[in-house]
Amino acid sequence: MRIRYIIFSMMLLLTVTAFAKGRDEVIVTRQITADERHLIPDKTLSLTVKRASFSRRGNTYLTHAILSLADSIADNDISNRVFELIIEPKIGHTDIAIRSTQLFDNPNVSNSDYYGVLHHRHIYLLLRLTPANKPLLKENLDLRGGKLSLIQEFEMVEYKAPYEPTTVMATVNDAGATTISMLQINLKQDNDGNEQQTD
Repeated sequence: MRIRYIIFSMMLLLTVTAFAKGRDEVIVTRQITADERHLIPDKTLSLTVKRASFSRRGNTYLTHAILSLADSIADNDISNRVFELIIEPKIGHTDIAIRSTQLFDNPNVSNSDYYGVLHHRHIYLLLRLTPANKPLLKENLDLRGGKLSLIQEFEMVEYKAPYEPTTVMATVNDAGATTISMLQINLKQDNDGNEQQTD
């Protein structure tokens, strides 16, 4: 009976550890064909960034605008999971850009490029640092949730699926009005490749 209890306890510990590890890692899959085996690096590529969340002291207009745009992407784009979010302060307004990214195509990508990462539904928004936006990011986002690692893995396929990017650009003025200037979302497709309508 005691041995059974010990085995059960060990299995429970392993399960909890695996679950916790999974929550702290996101696999970024890249498709390659047999002719592209040489693209697989000797060392696994990864990027570790701090988890971010919206601050209660931040600009509620900006928070609402970002979440609304992220919802539009999450409702429609099921191919892309990792995006760059760029927030730029301007006089009288703030510019927002969300773009899907093939993160590890840039061999020089570094965690110093990003303030942190927002996890919203099934997508991850990497907060891109620019020379002008760090004070705005600090004012509106808290870094208190640990870290998240994005890890590249390769999938060998006969034919690669085409990369369909998503880009959303908008402006939020000081009165809270949001104007969308670009809305290009990789739409859901059914099994026959037809675009599906979303509610």
